[in-house]
Amino acid sequence: MDHEKNGIFTKVRQIGIITDDLEKYVNDYEQIYGITKSRDAYYPPDSDMDSCLRQIAYFNNSNVEMEVIEAKIDHKVWSEFIQKHGKGLHHIQYNVCDFARAVEQMTEKGISLIERGHSITVPEVEFAFFDTVDQLGFVTEIVNFAEYGMD
Repeated sequence: MDHEKNGIFTKVRQIGIITDDLEKYVNDYEQIYGITKSRDAYYPPDSDMDSCLRQIAYFNNSNVEMEVIEAKIDHKVWSEFIQKHGKGLHHIQYNVCDFARAVEQMTEKGISLIERGHSITVPEVEFAFFDTVDQLGFVTEIVNFAEYGMD
């Protein structure tokens, strides 16, 4: 298996983009590339535009999903990031086959955990955001869809 030979972080599942104007970004993306968004979402899942922490648009690009996020309420992962670093690349998400080991590996390297929780689409799937901004210029997210047979 790839992760045994090359490490646990071999499957990029998603690229996350942060913006301060989701509607404009989506319109520009669709105009430039001719690709329409596949779906919208609010987080938390039971919220709406007036009560959500963030509004999200998704684009399916072959094997890598693009998630475009606009923070609606101050939140460390999203609004603090855009205030410090501006809009653009926010995170790269890795789908790992051993979530506990991936978390352990990141913390062993001294990389700070920013937030941990469960997927908005598949509640049993976990996610964790790690602060790799100083080293890599973006946040690292890990998810464990692979542990449930989902790539």
